[in-house]
Amino acid sequence: MPRTFQNLPFILFLCALGVFNTPLFGQELPTEKTFIHLPKDKFDTKEKIPFKVYIVDGDTGMSPISKVVYIEVLTLDKQSVLKKKLLVQGTSASGILSFPEPLDPGTYHLRAYTKFMEGSSGSHQNSIPLVLTDHGGTPQTPTQKPALRIHPEGGTLVANLPNRIGVKALYPYSVDVDAMLELVNSKGDILESIPFPFGLAKAIPFTPKEGGYTLRLVSQQRTWSYPLPELEAQGFTMRIIENPESYKLYIQTNNGGGYAGCQLKVAQKGLPDFVLPLRSTSPTIVLPLPKARLRPGLVHISLQDDAGQTPYEKTLFHQTGTLTQSAITIDVAEKGIQLAVKDSFKLADMSVSVHKLAGARQPYSNIGTHLQLATEFTLDETFAQVIDKNGLLDKSALDAELLASFKPISKDSTILYVPETGLELKGKVVSRRKNPDFEGIQAFMVTRSSAGLGFEESPISTTGEFSFQNLYFPSGAEANVKVGVAKRRKKDKVKFSDSYQIIIDSLLPTDFAVPEYDFDPRETQTQEVEGFSGDGITQLDEVTLETEVETKKQAQRRRQRSLYITPSETVEVTDQILSATNSIEELLQRKIPGLRVIEGAYYLRYSVTAGNLTPASIMLDGFFIDSADLNPIPIISVDYVDVIREGRTALFGRRGVGGVIAIYTKRGEKHDTLPPDRSGQVIVPIPGLADTDKLKLTKRKGDLIYWDPDFKMNSKGKHTIAMPSSLSAGYYLINVQGISANGTPLWATRKIYWEP
Repeated sequence: MPRTFQNLPFILFLCALGVFNTPLFGQELPTEKTFIHLPKDKFDTKEKIPFKVYIVDGDTGMSPISKVVYIEVLTLDKQSVLKKKLLVQGTSASGILSFPEPLDPGTYHLRAYTKFMEGSSGSHQNSIPLVLTDHGGTPQTPTQKPALRIHPEGGTLVANLPNRIGVKALYPYSVDVDAMLELVNSKGDILESIPFPFGLAKAIPFTPKEGGYTLRLVSQQRTWSYPLPELEAQGFTMRIIENPESYKLYIQTNNGGGYAGCQLKVAQKGLPDFVLPLRSTSPTIVLPLPKARLRPGLVHISLQDDAGQTPYEKTLFHQTGTLTQSAITIDVAEKGIQLAVKDSFKLADMSVSVHKLAGARQPYSNIGTHLQLATEFTLDETFAQVIDKNGLLDKSALDAELLASFKPISKDSTILYVPETGLELKGKVVSRRKNPDFEGIQAFMVTRSSAGLGFEESPISTTGEFSFQNLYFPSGAEANVKVGVAKRRKKDKVKFSDSYQIIIDSLLPTDFAVPEYDFDPRETQTQEVEGFSGDGITQLDEVTLETEVETKKQAQRRRQRSLYITPSETVEVTDQILSATNSIEELLQRKIPGLRVIEGAYYLRYSVTAGNLTPASIMLDGFFIDSADLNPIPIISVDYVDVIREGRTALFGRRGVGGVIAIYTKRGEKHDTLPPDRSGQVIVPIPGLADTDKLKLTKRKGDLIYWDPDFKMNSKGKHTIAMPSSLSAGYYLINVQGISANGTPLWATRKIYWEP
């Protein structure tokens, strides 16, 4: 019998098993991704190092194929010094790294991988820095010159046009943790110096003038130089400022002829190209790019001249929704740190650490009883959450450090520059009256430049402060700041008065303004600023405004409204007591136009298709509370309700993204609030660090105060970590990481100042 027919029963058996329908035949192989959580950023050379590894399917985010994960410690030149094998339970594995002999202090690679990853091109092995110190020992120093990727925004450096230089190490973590980047001109002057830890992506903003420029990498007594590309005499530059509804493109050129024959092209995969001819002869033009015509993802923006060349191009990452809504929140509780998650993440696989940071200096001010918020970085299911503090977003870094995108990204991909937020101008209005009243007045800024006229307005607080945000001044711009009152029924008419003194407190960041800008705000914090012209704020006039005598009730409400001055709407509750309204929820739905209540959340704007809208924040007598806490409040105890919509919520920060509903009781005292709901909280004693792989923590050791690799929330999605009185005052860092049941990555950190 021929050999083919001898194998026929076996082939039929394979078909019956459906082997040819698996991914091995005609379909893409599945992928896997790992993600490592260390409880702190540095460890002593003799310290045991707890860790947790998360592993998911790279395409779906669900449980992986592999049941064993390997974790390996390597030197900077890729020599393995320790390898450990762990059993995967669900989507994670945890353990402790213990070295037979102490390693030399320095920076090492810590990577996690599976055997399946080594044979799958689409899988990703997570590698993070492991920093070891011996409290004064000398870290490892690279002996070879690190390779850097240096990319000017737009592709070229043009003389006298503002730009940003993107820099990152070709091989991450090949640079020391304490490395610095210096920008030096041809005379040897240091123009900028920024930290460059591990060679991770940074952006340096500057305006080149003439001559050559060099980047210097200074690391552990070693200095390497990297010449920047030569300057182009003529060209283009583009600054992108993000607004709620659109991106503003500020385009500048120094070619003397404007934009004759040029066109702007906006391209996005899956959408037709948008091409706009540019006929302006002005050196500066401002173009709005509506977000409504974009879909989430990469947006390629380029300028094309009449010869068909592309002298300028850049890539923008557009996302919908907001970055301020995190899946995890970290707040202070009466006796410790309270963590809470959204309902859909109650069953997430999480790990939590608390460790004390070096130094215990008293902060300038406290928020709450024991909390000083210094920095906050949150990550939930949004793809573009991980953005470098300096405004540089690297696609390869996104893929290497997160699980938010479950598709691999090429290491050769271009660097993305995130939209800028523009200048912030802060100032104060000083009155000659002993008891000035700023209610109803605003600060106005009128700008004139080659791009045309611009008009900005800012409310003035009860103490006279004002703030302009997202400003951009092209070269040669002039601005006039005044105080006035907008006329009723004539929104485009403003009545200016002439006798308040305006003092400019700060203008940051200074480099964002025009190339020749040399105004130093530090010299004017306590001085009156003379009017000046050129590339900055000009003509700071004196104005006078007469006030009216206010009633006691008006004075009380003015004090209560110190954060927003004038609400969008006010509901007087006193008149509603005898009506059919039985609860605050009913009252708000009847009296606030456009309000919708969905699953206990209040939305000031609602659309069936807008699933990513942010609910309004609820404020009771000056303090933010959960919307569920409104139910026990009797309506008879409420005095009035203010509604603050978008455009007036800047001072509330991220809490004001969806608007604010402010409720004031008849007592009107700012601290008269409902007690917090503690029924769902679990108080956990502070454990220490033990030497077992299971990490049943019983004794505190070193600066690691708390580590739980199997952290669980209660049925209400809350958990409180107690902070005992035995802790010394200082800064503490809380770090939460995890994977939800559907594969969504979770990541939140918060630094607090704790004083028992």
